[in-house]
Amino acid sequence: MKATRINHWYLNMPIRNKLLLWFVPLLVMTVVCTGVYAYSVAANEIVGKVRLEETGTARQAIVHLDYFAQDAIGISNFLYLTPEIQAMLSSDLGEYPFLLRDVTQTINHLMVTKPYFQFLTIYSPHFPTIQFNNKGLSAAIPFEEYRNKFHYSNILRDPVIEHWS
Repeated sequence: MKATRINHWYLNMPIRNKLLLWFVPLLVMTVVCTGVYAYSVAANEIVGKVRLEETGTARQAIVHLDYFAQDAIGISNFLYLTPEIQAMLSSDLGEYPFLLRDVTQTINHLMVTKPYFQFLTIYSPHFPTIQFNNKGLSAAIPFEEYRNKFHYSNILRDPVIEHWS
């Protein structure tokens, strides 16, 4: 009885309503499928672009960090190989007062020419702590405190760590 009622209702519908009854679901399904496809394509495109941007940023960060590391290695090699600094560390400054002046000039040149070299503290048992700083404000702990706090004698005995002695 219900089937005949629905059948009778459908047959009595105007043609416009019958067309709408069949085409609206087809249209909705087409729009939904197109929307899902467009969303997935756009999402994949955005994810790809973000991935490329992140890769580029990571590469740029690696290049900058490599530059900093090479600069630090260059500065430490220069300081390590400078004969005036080696002579100053191995002798008493009271005997050779000109060494401090020469070393100060050398390190000041480095601070001016190297943009990332901002401070240097030199500890030695032969003279008081010397600190170079291009910012103007800093304080270094005394050598005795450094020796006790950072196990200075153990560092000197460690064969892996290069030192000036």
